[in-house]
Amino acid sequence: MTTTIHPAASIHTFDPSRPTADAVAVRNGRFLAVGSVDELLRIDGATIDGSLERFTLIPGLVEAHCHAMAGGMWLHTYCGYYDRRGPDGTMWPGCTTIAEVIDRLRDAEAGLPTTADPDEPLLAWGLDPIYFTGERLVAEHLDRVSTTRPIFVFHASGHLATVNTALMATEGINADTDVDGVPKDGRGDPIGELQEPAAMALAGRVFRRMFADIRTHESLWNFGSEARNTGTTTLTDLGNQQSTDAAEVARYQQVFDHDDFPARLS
Repeated sequence: MTTTIHPAASIHTFDPSRPTADAVAVRNGRFLAVGSVDELLRIDGATIDGSLERFTLIPGLVEAHCHAMAGGMWLHTYCGYYDRRGPDGTMWPGCTTIAEVIDRLRDAEAGLPTTADPDEPLLAWGLDPIYFTGERLVAEHLDRVSTTRPIFVFHASGHLATVNTALMATEGINADTDVDGVPKDGRGDPIGELQEPAAMALAGRVFRRMFADIRTHESLWNFGSEARNTGTTTLTDLGNQQSTDAAEVARYQQVFDHDDFPARLS
């Protein structure tokens, strides 16, 4: 069996008995040993691969609390406060003001195909209002992006969304809407914030579209790519109420059992 030795700039093992090393030996896709290059060359038939010489190596991380739906969020526009790397490696600058959120959404709409249906909704995610002092993002702000295209911005907490006037008009969310989680202004009109699932569900087809996308194979591949980008090799999926359903297990296996999937699911 072939053994390959990979020297690295530095290796941190997290093993108190040998916290650092100069190289790792790999056999059949599994780590065999760590040590100095000279020590590892004592393994019969070992060869050296210098492709990792400039890198720092650490053991794969275990993410004990995450959600596969995160992969589906990347099918839409990120507008969170902090810089964040997407599954494809693109670094998205954070939106640190409401004005930057509006600009991000304007860019996203401008990037839609010219053949796109004018009623095609614009979906975004990652917003966290705790970082904005003063006013909250409401329909009035989103109307500066479009007064005709429905816009749905899912908050980072997963408990709120902000929508524009066009979406509320399409789905009949108005002064007569008597649902908890639909705050209104002094005139009695909804401000465009939908709090908790019952209120968010009023967004109708746009809400259903957002949550249908998280059940696609592309969503699961994005989940794995995010793991790869952060050095995570073992993932969990907490909060999936269908995790014991045979069809759901089969859907996950189609992706997670693929030879190219970059992580394990616990």
